[in-house]
Amino acid sequence: MGCRDHEDRHKIATQIIEQDGNYALALKDNQGNLFEEVKATFALAEKDGFVDPFWQAQRQVEKGHGRLEIREYWTLSGPAILTYLDPEGKWQGLQGIGIVRAERRVEHQATKETRYFLLSFSSVKTFATAVRIHWGIGAIRFAEMSEKLKDGKQGGDKLLDN
Repeated sequence: MGCRDHEDRHKIATQIIEQDGNYALALKDNQGNLFEEVKATFALAEKDGFVDPFWQAQRQVEKGHGRLEIREYWTLSGPAILTYLDPEGKWQGLQGIGIVRAERRVEHQATKETRYFLLSFSSVKTFATAVRIHWGIGAIRFAEMSEKLKDGKQGGDKLLDN
């Protein structure tokens, strides 16, 4: 996305929500406390065995073209967690946080990547779809998908409810 200023990212999140979209905003280590807090929240949840009732997980394995890709997704959407991470309510529409761990194996080499996100939805299936379709994009807008789902086509609300 290229946004460095938190205020700009807040404005983008607000605009997306106001236009009936959803977002998955990537957090990076150069974004200060919020990145560290989200990272620590997932580390603690994993250490505790994800006992919070507001978590979801999904794993995808794809093999083809001489490579194996494994992606693991988790979302946390507990109200106490979200209030802790955003006590002033600056992130309009914030409904969850997400983590994706991806591993790619080609021949005898493996690469791993972990990314953290702020989400305007809590569904891990929606999160996995968004990351897979838009890997590497900082903000994902689902307005078009949402419209298609509302009309009974693929995307939108059906995707959000899965």
